[in-house]
Amino acid sequence: MCKHKKTILLATLITSFLLACQVWAHNPGSDSARGVMAELAIVNGPDMNRAGYGWLNSSSEVGAETFFHDLCPQRGGGTFSAALCAQQQDLVASGLGNSLAWPAIESSFMLMTQAKIYEHAIMEAAAMGKPIPNVPSCLTGSTQATAMKAFVDANKDKDESDLVGEIQTLGTALKNKTSANPAADQEKMNQLIKMRSVKASFNTNRAAQALMLDKNLKTQMESRCAGATDEDKLACINIKGLRERIRTAFPIVFMGGTDADRMFGDNSILDVLNETPDSCGRHSRQRFETAIYEAMGALRSPTNISGLSTTCSAYTSTTLSTGSSATEQTAALNSTACKSSERPDQRRMICRGAGLANAGLTTQMGYKQLVNTDPQNVGLWNQTVNAMNFAVGGSGYGGAVPPTPALSTQQTNRVLSASGNLDYAMDGLKDKYKQDIDYRLTSMCDPTRGGSSLGRMMVADPTAVQQAVLDIPNPKAQQAVKLMMCQRPSTSQPYLERYQKFNQSFSCVGIGQNPDGSTSVKRKSWGWPLVGDVLYNVATEPNGTKVVNVPIDFVPGCDTYLTGLPQPTAGAAPRGLSAAAYAQLMKLSDRNKNGTIDPDEFDYFQLAHKTCDEQKAFAMAKATGSGSGWLDSSNSRWTSQGAGVKPPMTPGVRFNIQRCCASGCAMTCPAGTKRINISPCYNADTASSNCQNSNGNRESEQNYSFAQSSATTWHEMGHAMGLQDEYIDPNYPGHALGETGVNSSNGCGSTMGTQSNWAGGKCENLHRRHFLEILRPDKLNCAASGSGPADRVGI
Repeated sequence: MCKHKKTILLATLITSFLLACQVWAHNPGSDSARGVMAELAIVNGPDMNRAGYGWLNSSSEVGAETFFHDLCPQRGGGTFSAALCAQQQDLVASGLGNSLAWPAIESSFMLMTQAKIYEHAIMEAAAMGKPIPNVPSCLTGSTQATAMKAFVDANKDKDESDLVGEIQTLGTALKNKTSANPAADQEKMNQLIKMRSVKASFNTNRAAQALMLDKNLKTQMESRCAGATDEDKLACINIKGLRERIRTAFPIVFMGGTDADRMFGDNSILDVLNETPDSCGRHSRQRFETAIYEAMGALRSPTNISGLSTTCSAYTSTTLSTGSSATEQTAALNSTACKSSERPDQRRMICRGAGLANAGLTTQMGYKQLVNTDPQNVGLWNQTVNAMNFAVGGSGYGGAVPPTPALSTQQTNRVLSASGNLDYAMDGLKDKYKQDIDYRLTSMCDPTRGGSSLGRMMVADPTAVQQAVLDIPNPKAQQAVKLMMCQRPSTSQPYLERYQKFNQSFSCVGIGQNPDGSTSVKRKSWGWPLVGDVLYNVATEPNGTKVVNVPIDFVPGCDTYLTGLPQPTAGAAPRGLSAAAYAQLMKLSDRNKNGTIDPDEFDYFQLAHKTCDEQKAFAMAKATGSGSGWLDSSNSRWTSQGAGVKPPMTPGVRFNIQRCCASGCAMTCPAGTKRINISPCYNADTASSNCQNSNGNRESEQNYSFAQSSATTWHEMGHAMGLQDEYIDPNYPGHALGETGVNSSNGCGSTMGTQSNWAGGKCENLHRRHFLEILRPDKLNCAASGSGPADRVGI
């Protein structure tokens, strides 16, 4: 397969390791201890890609994240327990996992990691339009590295539509089993998906969103991490994880500094290269940030701007990411050189934009309001992007439409100038990042710079290390490498801990034990940007089956707009309604816009003239109706999907999602129960529950609509058990572009993603990772004695 001698060493070691290795599994007969549950590696078949490099929100990448997070939790007292990695049939017992084997596997795996660092680097260079680096000295003669370069050289000039078109063509052939060479096509599709995702890391709009989201998360982290409540602790863990995710996905914005600085510091760009600041004392990243402020400040700026300030907090270290003090910055900004290079009106735009942005970025929902893409309430940043595109190329350029109201000539000129400055700043980031790429590749081959250290590589490019594991084709070999990462190095923090720092799955906060021995889970699910209640119990039946009990408090609502409409009549439009009312009900009902209300669409005409009591009764019937109601449907779906995952869940799992209430029903709601409001209409983008004002239904985990599909209900029930979204959201720059949408007979994607695919339909499957995540609190065995993992907040 690979002729390079070092690659042969890796293949030989892994192969010999696997020949003797037994697949370990849970054996309830020999171990009745709660929480021992084996997970085999994620399946890398034609229906699951392996695109990574920082993009971890598509279904396959969430599966990869589960793979890294399942083993080796930190235990009580802060001790990282490597012994837990081995589970039932420890590799040590078979003579393979001894102290002599791990260094050999580590050394071999490091060579594969070097190849992935090279692959990542040349894809990044291609994404920036920079020269493709040659194969570094330590990979000379590697056929794999040579093939990587040849692939990038052949595909570097393809734009988004070219890449998507080819991915879809290959995926469709694989799905329909018409590919002449499935293995080669699958590998090529994986590589194209990686390239597409890497290109997105260098998209100016996404990079700007990433910088603003990071600032927003920083303010929330500083507030939450200082709190002592369970909610604060859980929020702190997840916000740290979100910042880590966004920073690794956009290295061009957050590169440089130590590992800790890269994640959460506000270090100057490329500390390692000692970048010289410009005449205003700014580094590349600061220029990019001020260009964002200038663009927002230029949009709809007043005609006479002479009264606006030319000095503001946008120039101080309190808002700009910098390596210099506020005093040093002030001196630089007041220097003759700076003032001559920056026009007063440009400064005024920067100050105005910084004020508009920072006013929102200090609040929990401020970022989303700033970048909202909803047609009824487009956020300031998306209005700015549209205006810049329109000023540059007119309607249609970059998806631009004429701004409403139209911009004056002065405003257009200011937006056009800001657009040029933003592009200039981005070009500067690319120039500096190319230097970082070259430095990274040189260092990788130099032992004196840590080139022979896997730990150092995790600092330099943690996602390349992860990609190396994901690209190992054999699940057993993946497990072997993961176990090595849990055991090594023995003298400091194990490698796998690097990937488990900021994940509340390993915290005992909100996890307890009920008198009957079941595990109670009471948490807040901090999936960006919304917060939801999570309350459920995990009980164990005598045969070992896990039962997930989820109480739900449904709160039915009423829309007086509907009560005020007359009773519709039979026959042709408008059926006895006003033309406006008829059009609105048709818009709500005809979701596929084919002019008729299809059997699988909700007929809103049946709600017209219904009283509030009738609407509420209708709502409860939707929720609790026998068989097809939301509760029965969810229990059936979740339990059947749990029984159908490959490999089977051991022990088995079934779900008991049930309604509770204050009085008058079978179950009284425990404190902290998730409340779900049911209204005839709900739109999460506008927070509207008024059918008259709704632009169509888009439900949330705490707000359901009468038109809600079964798939949406299964998705929202997943949130009730702490699962995160896996779909692409235009408001969130770090959501993956990697999901192909191509599915085989056993499905693609997931219920938590519910992405449409080009072959039609959606991916509505639950996967092993979902059940493992729900059961993980039970696996941790967080009892009052403190035997569970230590609180992760302080890490």
